[in-house]
Amino acid sequence: MLPPRMNSPLSCLIVLLFCGIAQATEALAPRIDALIQAELTGSTAPLASDAEFLRRVTLDLHGVIPTSEQARAFLADQGPDKRAALIQRLLDSPRFAIHMANVFDVMLMERRPDKYVNTPEWQKYLQNAFLNNVPFNELAREIIASDGTDPNKRPAAKFFLDRDAEPNIMARDIGRLFFGMDLQCAQCHDHPIVDHYLQTDYYGLFAFVNRTVVFTDEAAKVTYLGEKADGEATYKSVFTQDEGSIRPQLPGDDQIDEPRLRQGEDYVSYLLPGVRPAPKYSRRAKLAELAASGANRQFNINIANRLWAHMMGRGLVHPVDLHHPLNPPSNPAVLDLITNEFVANKFDVRWLLREIALSQAYQRSIDPPTEDPTQLASVVAQLPSLKANWESLKARASESQKAADTAQEAFRTARTSLAASETAWRTAETAVTAAKKPVDDALIALTKSQANATAKQAAVNALNEAVAKSAEAAKLLPNDKEIAAASATFVAKQGQLAGELEAAQKAVTDQTAALEPLKAKLQEAYVPADAAYAAYLEARKPVDAAKAAFIVAWNQHKADATAAAYAQKRLEALQSHESLQQSLTTIAASSSVIDSKKAELVAAISAAEVQQQEVTNRTNAVNVAQKNLADATKALEDIKAQAAEKQAVVQAVAEALTKTETAVQKLPGDGDLALLAQKLKDRHVSISNELDQLTNSVSGQSSTRQELEATMAQATRNFDSAVQEMTARQQGVAEKTAGVEQAIAAVKDAQVSVTSGREKLVDLWTVAGAVRPLKQLSPEQLAWALLYATGVLEPHWPAADAEIEKTIPKASAAADPAIAKQRQARVEQQLNESMRGNVTPFVNLYGASAGQPQDDFFATPDQALFIANGGTVIAWATSGTLAQKLAALTDPKAFTDELYLSVLTRNPTEVEVNETATYLASRPTERPQAIRELIWSLLTSAEFRFNH
Repeated sequence: MLPPRMNSPLSCLIVLLFCGIAQATEALAPRIDALIQAELTGSTAPLASDAEFLRRVTLDLHGVIPTSEQARAFLADQGPDKRAALIQRLLDSPRFAIHMANVFDVMLMERRPDKYVNTPEWQKYLQNAFLNNVPFNELAREIIASDGTDPNKRPAAKFFLDRDAEPNIMARDIGRLFFGMDLQCAQCHDHPIVDHYLQTDYYGLFAFVNRTVVFTDEAAKVTYLGEKADGEATYKSVFTQDEGSIRPQLPGDDQIDEPRLRQGEDYVSYLLPGVRPAPKYSRRAKLAELAASGANRQFNINIANRLWAHMMGRGLVHPVDLHHPLNPPSNPAVLDLITNEFVANKFDVRWLLREIALSQAYQRSIDPPTEDPTQLASVVAQLPSLKANWESLKARASESQKAADTAQEAFRTARTSLAASETAWRTAETAVTAAKKPVDDALIALTKSQANATAKQAAVNALNEAVAKSAEAAKLLPNDKEIAAASATFVAKQGQLAGELEAAQKAVTDQTAALEPLKAKLQEAYVPADAAYAAYLEARKPVDAAKAAFIVAWNQHKADATAAAYAQKRLEALQSHESLQQSLTTIAASSSVIDSKKAELVAAISAAEVQQQEVTNRTNAVNVAQKNLADATKALEDIKAQAAEKQAVVQAVAEALTKTETAVQKLPGDGDLALLAQKLKDRHVSISNELDQLTNSVSGQSSTRQELEATMAQATRNFDSAVQEMTARQQGVAEKTAGVEQAIAAVKDAQVSVTSGREKLVDLWTVAGAVRPLKQLSPEQLAWALLYATGVLEPHWPAADAEIEKTIPKASAAADPAIAKQRQARVEQQLNESMRGNVTPFVNLYGASAGQPQDDFFATPDQALFIANGGTVIAWATSGTLAQKLAALTDPKAFTDELYLSVLTRNPTEVEVNETATYLASRPTERPQAIRELIWSLLTSAEFRFNH
C-alpha cells in the first residue's frame, strides 16, 4: 500500500509504472480480495446464490432486473465461468452505456432542472461516451473545459451552464463531485467540523471558476460559457480575520504559476460589446487539465471510490464526498490499489467495474456469518500491539500538526512582506487600465465606423450594379419613361452614397490614426507595470517557498492523521470484538452459575418442605398438649368442686354429731339418741374417708396438670423453634431464588450486549467488505425493474426497432458487426427515450431534492400510497405480459415459478408454491384479480425494493 502522501507527479508516475507491471501479471479482483482478507477481523459471508448474483449484477450494470427467460438460462447453466461470462455480456451490451449515463447524470447533475441543455441531449452525450468507452478523465476534462460553442460537445457544458456558472456553487460541486471533498462550510472560514478542510482549499477551487461567465448570443439565441481574463479570488476568515488573495490551487496542492498577459493582449479577440469573452489563458481549461491529467491523486481516488460505491453500495470512503483524515478509507490498501490500477488502465470505467464485479467481496451474500470464538480470541490478542501502534501514530500526527502550524505561521509572516510590492504592481495595473480605457473606447467607435463603412460599401456596390443594369434596360427600351426615371434616380442616389461612403471611410481613417497615439500611451503604461510585476514576482518567491513548505507539512500531517484515524478505527473494531467476547464469556459463566443456583434452590425448597412438615407436626403436638392440659384443668376443677361439696357435708355431719353427742350426755339412757349418735359417727367417718380420697385426687390431678403444663410449654418451645427454622429456610429459598434470578438477569444483560455487539460486528464486517450491504434501488432502477417484472416493456421493443429501421435497416447491419452494434445501441436509446415518461413519476417521488446527493434512502407516505393505491403499479400488474403468461398457466408449480422468476429473479420455495396454489384455489371465480394481487404483493415487497 502506498502512503497517502505520495501524490507528486513523480510519485504518480512510479505508481503508474508499478501498477502497469502488476496488472500484466495478476488480475485485480483476487488482489482486492487478498487485501480485504488481510484486514478482516472476523469471518466472511458466503458467496451469494446464483439468483442473488444475477439480480444484483444486472441491476448494477444495466439498471434493470433480468427477465424470467434470462434467469432460467443462467440458473440452469452449470459452467464454472458463467458469472464472469455474464458480467462481460452485461458490459458489452449498449444497455450498460444507457445505465451508466443515467448514473453519471444523477451523480454530476443531481436532478437539477434543465436550463440551457436538456437532459435527453446530455444523457445521449454520456451514453455515447460510455458506449465508446471514453476514459473517464477525458470525459471529465471535456465536461469541465467545454464552453458549449462546439455543437458536438455542447452537452458537456451542461455541468456549468445549468448551474449558471455561479462560482460558489461551482467551487462546492467541483470539490464534492470531482475531488470528493465537500468544502461548502469552508467558504467563510476553515471548516468548523472537518479540521483538515481549509478556507484556502475552497478559494483555491473558487479561483479556477470565478472568471467563468454565462454569455448569451442574442443573434443566435444560444447561451454559451465565456471567461474573463481578470478577477482575483480573495478570502477573509470571519473567525480569525486572516485574509489574502489566492491563485488557483487544487485541494492539497500548491498554488499554480500562471502566465501574465497584459491588459489588451489577454483575449483571443479584442473584447468588445456583444463578443463572448475568451481569454488566451483559461483558468477553467487549466483546472480540467490539472484535474484529469492522471497525476492528481485526489481526483483519481474520488472517481475510483465512487465507482466502488456504485457497485458495493457504499464507498471505501463513505460518504463519498467527505474524504478527509478523520474519515479514513475502510481499507486504504484497497482504495490505493483500485485507484492505481484504474489510472494504469487509462481510467477505463468498464474495466474497473468488471474487476470489482469479479471479486468475492462483490459477490458475497448479505447474510452475515456467526462469530467464531477461537477467531474472537485471536483478534482480541492483537489489541495491545494495535493500541501501541495507534498511540504511536497519534503522537506522530500531533507532532506533524505542530510542524504544519509552524509552517503556516511562517507563511503568514512571509506574506506580510509582499504587501508593498503587490500594492505597487496593482497601482501600475490601475494606470494600465486607465490608459487602456481610451483605447477600448476608440476601438469600440472604430468598430462601429468600420461596420458603417462596410455597410455603406455594400450599399454602393449594390447600387452600382443597379445603375449598370438600369442603363442596359434603358438602352433596350429607350422610350420607357419609368425605366429612364428609375435610372436617373439610381444615378442620383449613387452620388449621394458615394459621398456617405467617403465620409464613413474618412471616419475610419481618422479614428485609425487617432488610435495609434492611444496605443502608444498604453504601451508606455505597460513598461512600469511590467517592471512592477517583475519586482512583485521576485518579492513573492520567499512567500511561495513558505507556502510550498506549508503544503508539504500540511500534507504530511494529513497523511499522519489519516494513518492514526485508520488505526483508531481498527482498534475500535477490535475492542468491539473484545466486548463481544466478554459478553459471551459472561453468558457462559452465568449459564453455569444458573445451573448451580437452581440446584441450590431445589435443595432449599426441599429443605423448606421438610421443615414445613416438622412445623405441622409440632403444631399438632402443641394442639394435643393444649387439649390435654385443658382436659386436666377441667378434671381438677371438677374434683375440687366435689371435695368442696364433701367438705361441707363432713362439716355438717360433724356438727350434727357434736350436737347429738351433747344430747346423749345429757340423756345417757336414751338409746335412740345413742344409736343416732353412733350412726352419725359412722357416717362422718365414711364421708371423711370419701373427702380424704377426693383431697388425694385433687393433689394427684394437680400434679398431672403441672406435668401437662410442662408438656405444653415444651411443645410451644418446639413449635417456636420449628417456625424459626422454617422462616430461616424460607429466607434461604428467597435468597436462592434471587440468586437464580440475578444469574438469569446477568445472562439477559449479556445477551443484549451480545446482540448489540453482533450487530456492530456485522456493520464493521459490512464496511470492511466481509458482508454485502443492502442497497436501495434508485428511482430509475425501481421504475425499470417494475417495467421488466410486469412485462409492460415487451410491446415497446418492436416499436423502437421499427423506428430505428427507418435509418439503419436490419439488412445493412446483417453483414457488418459494427453497424449491428450501432443499430442495437440506437434501439436501446430509442426505447429508453420512449419510456422516459414512465420513469419520471418515480424520480419525482423517490429522488432526493434537486442539487443534493441522491444516494440516501428515505421513505415517505406518498411513496407508500403510490405503490399501494396508485393506478400505475396496479395497472402494470393487470395489463403486462406477465399477467397474460400467468393466466395461461394451470399448473401451480409452473405458475409460481414464472411469477417468482419474473419479479424476484429466483425460484420459489415449496412453502411459497403451496401458499400460491392455496390462494388461487380459494378464488376460482376471481382468477384475474387473484393474479393481479399476487403480482402486486411481490412488487411491493421489501425483497423487490432493495438490491441485495
